[in-house]
Amino acid sequence: MDNLTHTLVGAALAETGLKRVTPLATPTLLIAANLPDIDVVARGFGQLAFLHHHRGITHALVGLPVLAALLALIMWGGSRWLARQTGSPGARFGPLFGLSLLSIATHPLLDFTNAYGWRPFLPWSDRWFYGDIAFVIDIWIWAALGGALFIATTRRSKPFTRRLSLTLWAVLFISTGVIIARFDGAGVGIKLLWFAMVAVAVACRWLFPINERQARRLSLGLLTAVLVYFGTLTLVHRAALDQISTMAQAINNEQVTQISALSMPASPLSWLALVTTDQAFYLAELRLLSQPVSLNSAQRMARATGAPSAILAAHRTADGQSFLRFARFPASEVHEHGEQIEVVIRDLRFFPPSNLFTLRIRLDKNLHQIAEPSSN
Repeated sequence: MDNLTHTLVGAALAETGLKRVTPLATPTLLIAANLPDIDVVARGFGQLAFLHHHRGITHALVGLPVLAALLALIMWGGSRWLARQTGSPGARFGPLFGLSLLSIATHPLLDFTNAYGWRPFLPWSDRWFYGDIAFVIDIWIWAALGGALFIATTRRSKPFTRRLSLTLWAVLFISTGVIIARFDGAGVGIKLLWFAMVAVAVACRWLFPINERQARRLSLGLLTAVLVYFGTLTLVHRAALDQISTMAQAINNEQVTQISALSMPASPLSWLALVTTDQAFYLAELRLLSQPVSLNSAQRMARATGAPSAILAAHRTADGQSFLRFARFPASEVHEHGEQIEVVIRDLRFFPPSNLFTLRIRLDKNLHQIAEPSSN
């Protein structure tokens, strides 16, 4: 999931009452909720390094408690320094570690819900697991958790702190609102509904007083609602798979090996239907409340297009092997440019194809790689 969602979950955990467990509880929960994404530093080493390391060991089961302990140790050391400077009581390592571990555990669980996947058993196994029920950015979680936290965090503070908090929330709502308003993948109705949810939260903040206990209940209730939301998405995902299975039965002369329903942005009722056969991939947009998806509406993309020898040579390169370990639905095609051959490998779960998830390998006439891969 995106880091705004992770941050909102960490903040919601704090507002359930956990922020009172120990000094520095809130920053610990917020940092821990995002900490596994420290692996984004791999982006500085190139596309393949990022795909190889992102959601890697820092997201794995073996890495989470290590990160939690390191964060708790840093926060504990900072707390001791502050205590010496101010005379205030310092934080205890045990509660800091427990809070860090709790919040950090939410990160891979949220990541698992989408099509990008999770590798929980690194370094012993690099197998990916995919939840496929939610898009990597979920605007409804933004609105629900953001609205609840806005109500819970802007009524119980001192005037200056309250004004600062209101300003920060205004910046957040405006910036996310601009993103959603300009997003072409969502219809007008979806956009209006999102803005209506935000407007309701803003109105409730002024119309209905809320005390500390009610704020805790609101935060806990919204976290529970998020779990219910994911449970509902699981059922909707199953309904989508049933329709895609019917579509797959119409495929002749090819062996169907897998059917998948991949979540699409903004609408929980819209899915990318993907049928894998021994020869090709069939992709179509599925809208559950509309006419059932059919094979006639699907786009067929061959698993391999062009000279098999060139594709095999590209797949055998170190770059090709690295990309294929990440790719879930790889489609390869060959383009000849004079004395050079370019093999393009795309991961079709990111459809329409994205440059970030596309690898280009150039070969000479002897099928040897002659240049670094380009993602452009």
